[in-house]
Amino acid sequence: EYDVADRAVSMRRCVLSDMLQINAGEFESVRLTDDNMGIAIVGLEVGMIFMYKVGWNVNTGYIVKAIILAIMLIIVGYLLYKEPIKATKIVGVAVCLAGLFPKCI
Repeated sequence: EYDVADRAVSMRRCVLSDMLQINAGEFESVRLTDDNMGIAIVGLEVGMIFMYKVGWNVNTGYIVKAIILAIMLIIVGYLLYKEPIKATKIVGVAVCLAGLFPKCI
């Protein structure tokens, strides 16, 4: 039984091998995390464009995105990589949120 990630990788391999005339064996060196990183970066930038399109202020939009991204990275680090959440990380998030509060009022 295939899941969505397996199907996406298979589809990518088929399309790229046809377009670029690459052998299927050469794809073994490409990791799925590389694809996911590229999708995440494009998603963040497209999200920023949509934020500006609906009327967000450029400065406020970037700060909000950076803070949300930092909080998400702390959560991902804790859940996937078992990184400890230290007091410095909690204080950093609190300072970021405190700095964001006056911008949103």
